[in-house]
Amino acid sequence: MLCARATALLRELTASRHLPPFDADALRSIAGEMRELLEIILTTIQAAAGSLASPRVAAGVLVHHRAVQRNKRCGLAYLAARLARITHLRWAAGADVLEAGGGVGDQLGPSEVAFVRRYNELLGTYFEEVGLDLVAEAVPPSDVYVEVRVKHDGGMILTEDGGACVLRKGSAHYLRVSDVEGLIRQGTLEQVV
Repeated sequence: MLCARATALLRELTASRHLPPFDADALRSIAGEMRELLEIILTTIQAAAGSLASPRVAAGVLVHHRAVQRNKRCGLAYLAARLARITHLRWAAGADVLEAGGGVGDQLGPSEVAFVRRYNELLGTYFEEVGLDLVAEAVPPSDVYVEVRVKHDGGMILTEDGGACVLRKGSAHYLRVSDVEGLIRQGTLEQVV
């Protein structure tokens, strides 16, 4: 059936709550089907000696051309929907979206990883020029300090006051909100209430 793989790929993405792995094989398959359809169109036109006067020939060419267009639209919609989810994850998880959430970077294709890196660079440059981190919480914290528990090893962080803190799984710390709010959003730390 024409366009079956393209529509299945798009349905699979839209039905998934999380970002599924990038399916390069499916995109190659869709591109291959498009090439085959274009060959059929060219062969049909050449066999008809360039004349599309016959309604039968014109209808065949039209059906195949529309199938090529549908495959193209489905492929582009798949890529656009993935980029929309990736940018949403970037705003939710912060600059470390490739490492956040247990391996989101494993779900991305090479071009998507390059997109995330470039997007992070652009946002970082913008935040520096504006002097404001738009990912920070919109509501000011009620307390300057917060108690947090480490859910995943996070290495060492440097605090605003120049101190250092090693984040080991299971350990608890009393730190400034501004030092840990990004790590809380990423899921590395959880706030103890």
